[in-house]
Amino acid sequence: MLSERNFETVLVCHKNELWRIRRNDELDAIIKGENIVRFIKCQRMRWLGHIERIQDTAISKEMLYGKLYATRRRGRPKMRWLDDVSMDLRKMGVNEWRDRARNERPGGIS
Repeated sequence: MLSERNFETVLVCHKNELWRIRRNDELDAIIKGENIVRFIKCQRMRWLGHIERIQDTAISKEMLYGKLYATRRRGRPKMRWLDDVSMDLRKMGVNEWRDRARNERPGGIS
């Protein structure tokens, strides 16, 4: 799996302190051929667990679980981030993920 140190190298700073996004071949060399879709889904689940463990008053948690009281556009509703991650967890057969995330300590140690 891609380590935190390697994950931070997706964005790279050049000599003149301008940031650029790495090219696909550079990223492939960093993750050593791992499935990028699987890696992204794992990172989203890690972020969801992090958000679930932080205080209820944190801005990021309020933004994730907050509701807007406005009318939506006509047509099919757009997929929300939380719905997408929840669907991935259901496909994996993970039940009661909120309780599991709250009881988990940082670093994956239960």
